[in-house]
Amino acid sequence: VRNTILAIAEREPAVYTIIRTAGDWDFLMGVAVTSTEELEHITTRISEALSNQLVKITAHPLIKHHKISFYPIQTFRPMEIFIPEGA
Repeated sequence: VRNTILAIAEREPAVYTIIRTAGDWDFLMGVAVTSTEELEHITTRISEALSNQLVKITAHPLIKHHKISFYPIQTFRPMEIFIPEGA
């Protein structure tokens, strides 16, 4: 299963990450698509390749992702937490 998923990910330019997990999911695959048709294409290929082993594919859309690459790291400061006395 692992090798099949990796082979699919290598062929799909929209896949940018794969994480093997424990728990509800065995794999978490990050894809960047601009349409539902692109997502359907990828999920169909996975379903066809893993038809005997696959239980479920779930898509969780991430509409906006803030990136901080190239942000001057010197401006970051440790988070300060203030707890009023008696709280």
